Amino acid sequence: MIGFWEADACGLMALFSYLNPEIANADYKFSTSTTLIHTYTLSVEMSSTQTSMARKWEVLVADKKIRQKASIPKEWIILPSDAESPSGVMNVLDFLETCGLLSSREIEITNTQIDVLLARLAKGEWTCVEVTTAFSKRAVIAHQLTNCLTEIFVERALVRAAEVDAHLKATGKPIGPLHGLPISLKDQVNLKGIESSTGYASWLGNYAPYNSVLADVLEALGAVFYVKTNVPQTLM
Repeated sequence: MIGFWEADACGLMALFSYLNPEIANADYKFSTSTTLIHTYTLSVEMSSTQTSMARKWEVLVADKKIRQKASIPKEWIILPSDAESPSGVMNVLDFLETCGLLSSREIEITNTQIDVLLARLAKGEWTCVEVTTAFSKRAVIAHQLTNCLTEIFVERALVRAAEVDAHLKATGKPIGPLHGLPISLKDQVNLKGIESSTGYASWLGNYAPYNSVLADVLEALGAVFYVKTNVPQTLM
């Protein structure tokens, strides 16, 4: 709220309140009639600015949704663009494994306990590329049902996964204890070149210039990042 010098201008205030009802709810103070007219102009400009900001918010979000959907491989899109849930399906708990996108091997991979999964990755029984693909598919299915992801970067993840596989093939040793393990990051955890909005629409388009310490540590242990997950606004 903007405060002005106090004055007895109730009559003029009533007039301008009639011309613009928004003023009736404003706690403005005025010194002269000229100031009041100037203030009315400011209030109209403020209203216009607020409307502009609201529209900007809507534009930012709409653009983000378009870019987010474009980041999903087309062959992994399981719902029509105007659908929020599978037609005729009331319980989606089993949908991940019955929608037809995951193969039986990918279902096995994504249902495997982490200790067993890590052991198979370290031995090369399962490649990091196929494991990352399986988890990426499952995450994308879940996202289309629940809007649980903010960032989806499958291509980048598969490049990293191929590097991890190449390391194991060349050295015979895993990179570290998390060798090849697909790990999602909460949205506030910075990953170089990926957006981090922490739930703020106004922060959309802010790309992290470097990794957070957590991301560096996990990557050094062999992890593969593939998505970032949604958070409450400001993490509250």
